[in-house]
Amino acid sequence: VKLHEEGTMLYRRICPLEKQVALDREETQQLQTERQRWLIVALQAYRRCLETSNGGSPGHDQRVVFRIIAIWFNISGGLGGSSFKGNGADHAALVKNVNDEVLKLVEFKSGRPAVPSSRFLVLAYQICGRLGTTPQEGNSFPTVLRKLVDRMVAEHPYHTLYHVHALSRGDQVGGSGTHHYSMPREKIVAANEVLARYKQGSPAAAKMVVQMDRMIEAYIVLAKHDVEAGGGGGAGGFQIPGKCKKRNLSNLNMVPVITAALPVDPTMTYKEGTFPSFSFFGDTCRLVGGVNHPKLVEAHASDGQMYRQLAKAGNDDLRQDAVMQQLFGVVNRLLADDPATRARRLRVGTYRVVPFTPAAGVLEWVDNTTLLSEYLLGSGVLKGAHERYRPGDWKSRECREKLANCKTRPEQRATYTKVEAHFKPVMHHFFLENFPTPHMWYQRRLAYTRSVAVNSVVGYIIGLGDRHSSNILMDQSSAEMIHIDL
Repeated sequence: VKLHEEGTMLYRRICPLEKQVALDREETQQLQTERQRWLIVALQAYRRCLETSNGGSPGHDQRVVFRIIAIWFNISGGLGGSSFKGNGADHAALVKNVNDEVLKLVEFKSGRPAVPSSRFLVLAYQICGRLGTTPQEGNSFPTVLRKLVDRMVAEHPYHTLYHVHALSRGDQVGGSGTHHYSMPREKIVAANEVLARYKQGSPAAAKMVVQMDRMIEAYIVLAKHDVEAGGGGGAGGFQIPGKCKKRNLSNLNMVPVITAALPVDPTMTYKEGTFPSFSFFGDTCRLVGGVNHPKLVEAHASDGQMYRQLAKAGNDDLRQDAVMQQLFGVVNRLLADDPATRARRLRVGTYRVVPFTPAAGVLEWVDNTTLLSEYLLGSGVLKGAHERYRPGDWKSRECREKLANCKTRPEQRATYTKVEAHFKPVMHHFFLENFPTPHMWYQRRLAYTRSVAVNSVVGYIIGLGDRHSSNILMDQSSAEMIHIDL
């Protein structure tokens, strides 16, 4: 009897709970259905925003493109992080509707304004990186993505093809490095298919791809060129490989200098002569330090200018540097959109990075800069500011050793106090040396403090690590800092 009573009591308690669970599930399903509907409404609104925009506010258009691509990749791109948890039929319908909305942006249809593919160039690296996505039944994501990439390549080849070329060389390993960054075979195959399709478009397109391929291979040869620091390069540097010399690398009139600024052409023609095309490399290169022996080369252009570049191969993944520079560019556009930050000219220093393989590529050489460590501590025969202005102070290495030998926190604190007393700041001499007039000194000191503030905030937010004086450049004309080796 007692057991029966307990069972009855449990039933009376469980029954309302089961009803509440059923109501909760029904409410959750309704919320998921509403979310699906509003996602599509949001995508339609974003699409119409791009269709009606005349490009007058690049920052706003950029944010719209970011949201469209984020929704598309999250729902249809197979990233595995989709927060939509509806049933199978609802999710399949959502995936189809999202793909259909993005397809309307990609394809030309009568009666609907065309959205320029240039709007998507800011995310060309991420979009091309999704090539080779495994097809799934009922999900047209790979097909829509391929149409978008083909259109971007056809209309803006110089802003897109380098990403595709890098994917096609995804199985190549850089320089003397021991780390292998091989990409999935599907991505390599998909990239080669994109290149083949573009080459079939016209004889000029085929010629461009061949010329670009020749130049990329030359850079890879330069980056992997085996030279030894102090091994007889002399003041004139080391001779570059024969494959890279002018007699073997010429007639590349359809390929722009990689690190030269190339604005987007609204007419999508990119006629010869409207950009500085690559002419030839200088006869020598020189080492600039680093375990992977990056080579500083000189690329001469059709406009008579000489562009210094750093050909690099080894263990470092230049794709990470490229993404970080892309992020800094986005930050600069956001800072330029805000009146307060624009008035203060806040920005993050950037330079161009173009990967050719997972661990080889070329970086723009930033002229008129010096490493912060070289200015403060010197390099080779060049004396640093500490030795020039405070020769009686402790040496940098001595300070580091004293701090490293500390065993306890109190000992560390006491040693640090001693270091402060025997290793005084000298950074203020940088401004006195480079900006002698009072007005220029004040302006550059202000620019420096703002540059430090912006870089510190951005670095903290994104978790930028390994920052030390050998990874920071100082611009000797603007006094702004530029982070390298990201």
